[in-house]
Amino acid sequence: MKYLLGFFKILVYSFLLLCLVAVALNVFWRINNSSPQSPVYACGSFGDKVMKIEKKYLFLGIMHYQDINYWSPDFLKQHKTKGCADQVQGLGIEVRWPTMEPWRSIWSEKEKIILSINQRTVLLEGQDRQYWDHKKLLIGIANEFDDKIVEYSQIKKMATFDEGLGLYGLKLNEVHKYANDITPIRIYWKEYQYASGKVSTIVRCRDYIRNDDFLNCKLFFHFPHAGKNTSYIDIRFHGDLLPSWEEVLEKSLVLLNSSFQE
Repeated sequence: MKYLLGFFKILVYSFLLLCLVAVALNVFWRINNSSPQSPVYACGSFGDKVMKIEKKYLFLGIMHYQDINYWSPDFLKQHKTKGCADQVQGLGIEVRWPTMEPWRSIWSEKEKIILSINQRTVLLEGQDRQYWDHKKLLIGIANEFDDKIVEYSQIKKMATFDEGLGLYGLKLNEVHKYANDITPIRIYWKEYQYASGKVSTIVRCRDYIRNDDFLNCKLFFHFPHAGKNTSYIDIRFHGDLLPSWEEVLEKSLVLLNSSFQE
């Protein structure tokens, strides 16, 4: 009876998974067959810059525009009216490392890179548009795993400089309340060379334990040239690529910038 119950659960979960996949594929098909945009390209604006990118790069083949609630029942009706002149809220790009070609599911997950770009809608008073200080974000990330960390000076005292990576580094532990185990968290960051104490780049990595294909590193970076109030990107990649983080960032920026029209 125990094994029968387990088998029944597997069938139920499999059915639910198939339903989710079917819904996702249906949404993808409807979007790409109802939009006035090119069936090959997605197009939208970041401030006064127009981005045009092949849909095969994009997650589900779509951009997310501002002023659309993509959870609402009538989002398709709103989405199909959008085009190059409409402001983009965000988009996701999936590529293969190191070629940066559109991702295909037949490849190893270790080769996958996921880029997300989001346009800021608010620029704080006094905030430097060109150079965004990620210090508050760094403190917030560290505080998730050690609630005693509330200031950047604390982080710097605990950190060591990794010459190989060219980054400051800090190791913390994520305690799982219900699983009775601990996951090491490594946080790296880079300071502006010309303004010590201002953080320009953050990389957070969760040590992978059971799943070697897990994209366990996430890089946060300011993207100043896209959007009226600037944009920010995050890049997810496998921990094996950490020593190449600068190249990952550089190639990602090249791909994004190549999508903007002159």
